[in-house]
Amino acid sequence: MRSGQAASAAPILRGLTGERKRAAASGEHTLARRLAEVDVTERLHVCRDFVRAEVAKVLGREGTEELADTTSFKDIGFDSLASVDLRNRLSELTGLRLPVTVVFDHPTVQALAEHLVTRSPAATEQSRPAHPEDVAPPIESDALVSALFKQALRAGRAAEALEFIGAASSLRPRFGSDTVTALDRVVLSKGEDGPGLVCLPSVGVLSGVQQYYRFADALGENRSVSAFTVPGYLPGERLPDSLDTLAELLSATVRRHWTTSEPYVLLGHSSGGWLAHLAAARLENEGVGPAGIVLLDTYVPGHGETATILPELISDMVEASEDIAPTDYTRLTGMGWYFRLFADWEPEAVSAPTLFVRPKEALRDRHHQVAWQAVWPLPHRSAAVSANHFTITGDAVAATAAKVVAWMDELRIEASR
Repeated sequence: MRSGQAASAAPILRGLTGERKRAAASGEHTLARRLAEVDVTERLHVCRDFVRAEVAKVLGREGTEELADTTSFKDIGFDSLASVDLRNRLSELTGLRLPVTVVFDHPTVQALAEHLVTRSPAATEQSRPAHPEDVAPPIESDALVSALFKQALRAGRAAEALEFIGAASSLRPRFGSDTVTALDRVVLSKGEDGPGLVCLPSVGVLSGVQQYYRFADALGENRSVSAFTVPGYLPGERLPDSLDTLAELLSATVRRHWTTSEPYVLLGHSSGGWLAHLAAARLENEGVGPAGIVLLDTYVPGHGETATILPELISDMVEASEDIAPTDYTRLTGMGWYFRLFADWEPEAVSAPTLFVRPKEALRDRHHQVAWQAVWPLPHRSAAVSANHFTITGDAVAATAAKVVAWMDELRIEASR
């Protein structure tokens, strides 16, 4: 499938694809040739100019004067379709096979240009890694890991597939709590209606802030919505060595970006709910807990209903065209490591009120014959949406957002009494 065709996209990716009329990019491999021609000290400058020009074309702007290098793409009007459009243009300009998530992973002109420079053939020929242990494996090994993982999935052996990438992930470099540095956030909406919403990504292979673009849009411009990624899904990123380190990282990030005087709600879809609850528990212990927690169809690891839905859930997540979202070694082992960390996790009691939104529709017809719906073991308010596990933040996102807004409005009224 070519990158412009969306018909066969996996369900989890349908929000990232679609039809969009666009102007032609500047020319095939133009940027790659230009980077090879200039001195190494000029490459970043040249690349920034190219990226900025393509961003302007995607947005339909005549000039690039108002496009700051460090402003988030979301803040200048990018949506999921614009991100895919930019990715396609840059793939053509560079000759690189870029994943659909590249614009989400590097969400500013500066960050994206830096990434493209390091990926360019000219840079590859000259550069040597400062930390060889942080480098992804050779392409042959990368492809083998992906192929074996997908083979196990097709055979209906999802548990073994996760165990395999979990074992592979144990070879990746890790960091401890003594080196935790708060993560950067991406502001998805700057509304003033409180409480603010902090979205935590799932730990699946497509982990990233792009998972909440459509959700933030559905909430409306009056809501304050932010999100951040967790490390381990990009080349060179280390993984947290334990759940305690991960909890410290999440807490440090929330405390850096949200003051204790501003009420906020933590939200997570799917395994993002694990992160949301883990962060809430740590923040409450530190005396700066959230005003509430929203869980969107979060399955608890190891529970019976989780084992029932796991094969289809994982398959639908990763069985996408390589042109749209390559399931490479880094992303697969990132997912494998987080699944391993949470393998025996049970959510601890928290005082923050919790909204649990679950879908009414199963992923497969066979699920209706068994107990397939997620069961949250702690006190919570329930809400249901006519959706499945993926469309709850996709095609049915408006209904999901309405449930969340109504509940958050109740929180605000109760807090004002």
